[in-house]
Amino acid sequence: MSYMITEECIACNACLPVCPTAAVEESVPVYKIIADACSECVVDYDAPRCLAVCPIDAISKDPSLEENHQLLLEKRNRISMQETA
Repeated sequence: MSYMITEECIACNACLPVCPTAAVEESVPVYKIIADACSECVVDYDAPRCLAVCPIDAISKDPSLEENHQLLLEKRNRISMQETA
């Protein structure tokens, strides 16, 4: 399941630099998370970094994008392969 940034986002930029897969992007009026790039920090961290740094809890799971752990691992591996290509 990917995460999403809600309308409460204050565009503070805290989440942008901590995302290991560059899934967070600046957008107006709120930032957004690119679902195809969000691996929930599987492999990189014990928990999603964006959640840990958001000062107002404006990030939540996107209920329309359910993914199990195996799918997240596969996504992270695909992203890693794209990064090295």
